[in-house]
Amino acid sequence: MRRIGIQCAARRDRGFTLVEILVTISIIALLIGILIPTLGDARRQAKGSVCAANLHFVGVASAMYLDDHAGAYWPYYTQDDAGRWWWFGYELGGPGSGTGRPLDKSRGALATYLGSTDNRLQCPSFPYASGCYYPKFAERSASYGYNLHLSGRLRSEFVDRSARVFLFADGAHFDFGDTLNEGHYILYLQGASAPSGYGHFRHRGQAQVLYMDGHVTPQPLRGPAYAVDCGGRAGNLSDEKGSSFVYGL
Repeated sequence: MRRIGIQCAARRDRGFTLVEILVTISIIALLIGILIPTLGDARRQAKGSVCAANLHFVGVASAMYLDDHAGAYWPYYTQDDAGRWWWFGYELGGPGSGTGRPLDKSRGALATYLGSTDNRLQCPSFPYASGCYYPKFAERSASYGYNLHLSGRLRSEFVDRSARVFLFADGAHFDFGDTLNEGHYILYLQGASAPSGYGHFRHRGQAQVLYMDGHVTPQPLRGPAYAVDCGGRAGNLSDEKGSSFVYGL
């Protein structure tokens, strides 16, 4: 009995064999290989949800602005002797050129209603950290594009189609070769072949779109893409049939 007890104790103290260690490492590596893509997908989905929430908040702010301004949409920009009033902020001495231009975001058209000009106008999936991003302004201003076709028009013009015409969407703008900058406006251009502001389909091939009635929905690219692909393809927004009706044209 004593000899059997000694043998059992020896077996318990012998540790792992090389084969057991290799099998354990293989199992761990397999689990990591399975989990990493899943975590990546979850992170991308979370960013899409944050983006949609931001746009919903922008929709509420826009409605408050319209209530205070007789239902008239804000112009893309206006000019005074000292600078330019962009919808997303005031550029003293503007418009300037190059990078790092000063911008007072607290003086944007929606700033009073947004409460937070830093976060609500920023999409977490916009490629700010990419080498193809060209920073026009010293601060991140807005990665959502304003439907330029609404500038200066009245909400009352769209009563019967507010659920089908967009107000803001994930945007990207092209000015300088193979780079992109924040998409402050989105303009319809047939063929998507010229530098301009386009919808940016950066959420797994989709763009988050805020419609005039306040609802937000993702949309795929249904037409040609602009030549530069940075953080996602860019092109015109459209309805299910590929129509430009979503611009209010």
